[in-house]
Amino acid sequence: MDILTSYGQTTEDVDEMLQRVSTDGNELKFVIHGHDRDEDGYFIEGENQFCPVIFGAPDANKRFLVLDLSQRYDALTLAESGALRHLY
Repeated sequence: MDILTSYGQTTEDVDEMLQRVSTDGNELKFVIHGHDRDEDGYFIEGENQFCPVIFGAPDANKRFLVLDLSQRYDALTLAESGALRHLY
């Protein structure tokens, strides 16, 4: 599995990896990766991969994440949670 060296893995591969690194009481639901290109400033791949984009997005769309580690997030609602911020 080349999940650590390339983005855009299948949902099934990411689910398998997340299951392997999860622990009892701390089930991981998605992975965040970066350094990809997207004009909108972020994208979601499947239901378990989220990518904020600084490189390759126009200045108005460059995004980054600020996460409260005491909270739970999921990839599908992360953008609406307030954690995704504009760089400029």
